[in-house]
Amino acid sequence: RSVACGGAFSAAIADPGHGAPLQAAYNGNLFLWGANEIGQCALPAKEPAEVEVPTKVQALKHVVVNSIACGAGHAVAVDTAGRAYSWGASQYGQLGYTSPSRLFEPPPVFCAPALPSWNPETNADEVDDTTPTCTQQHQPTLIQSVSKLHIMKAACGLHHSLIVSEVSTDSLLRGRATREANVAGSGHR
Repeated sequence: RSVACGGAFSAAIADPGHGAPLQAAYNGNLFLWGANEIGQCALPAKEPAEVEVPTKVQALKHVVVNSIACGAGHAVAVDTAGRAYSWGASQYGQLGYTSPSRLFEPPPVFCAPALPSWNPETNADEVDDTTPTCTQQHQPTLIQSVSKLHIMKAACGLHHSLIVSEVSTDSLLRGRATREANVAGSGHR
């Protein structure tokens, strides 16, 4: 149905068939393969490091994915109900949330070990392993910040994502009514 390519991984959406999610045999239509160093194939990072054949995304097996976008090391999928899910690298906020505390179920976050840094007092490289750096999320997670919108499409760049939502007539009318009430309340027309 459609394909997308990321930094060193790829995604494909298969035709879900007629009435797919309602059928008991339905078990997903999104496949990923390629590099999985940081969980971009929706599997735990480096487990395996390389996904050699298209592999079904089990975390999205109960939804029909309508579109997929891939960045250098992250992906965003949009289902037929207009919900957006993201996973992979998140060091620049490209997954739609900024910290692990904002992750919602399922929350298995892969935390990279802290990197050594030079300490001039001890004249040596030291590792502060008390605060791991969480920069990946391998499990497709609903993007809560846009969950009340009907998402039409997603696009990914190297380290960023863009989500396009549907604008309903109701929201336009509410916005216009609010602006008119604010103008009327201020005494200006």
